[in-house]
Amino acid sequence: MRTGTILVVDDEVDVLEMIEVGLTSRGYELLLAQSGERALEVFDRQRPDLVICDLKMPGMGGIATITRLRELAPELPVIVLSGYLGPGALEDCARLGASTVLRKPFLFRELSAAVKQALGGA
Repeated sequence: MRTGTILVVDDEVDVLEMIEVGLTSRGYELLLAQSGERALEVFDRQRPDLVICDLKMPGMGGIATITRLRELAPELPVIVLSGYLGPGALEDCARLGASTVLRKPFLFRELSAAVKQALGGA
């Protein structure tokens, strides 16, 4: 049962793998990217229904990545992950329309619930 395509952007391979295993077992199709630049390439080819994006990544960080994705798809639901929410980070996420901000380490059930809500309870 396919319930949506999700692009996950995180420079930590273990986080990508954990999310991939957990969400594919719930019927979602996952696209993975280890950088903001790669996420934009993947997005351009495969227009996902939802993006889960880390904030702190080398190169193009999460805020820049989400800003660019919003320019391409203003209605795209976004869930933000971050191990460090510095000054202004929550405000940036709110300004960019992130539906949920989860602080790492997060519980998988929190992410799963956020995904379900972001995709309209699918």
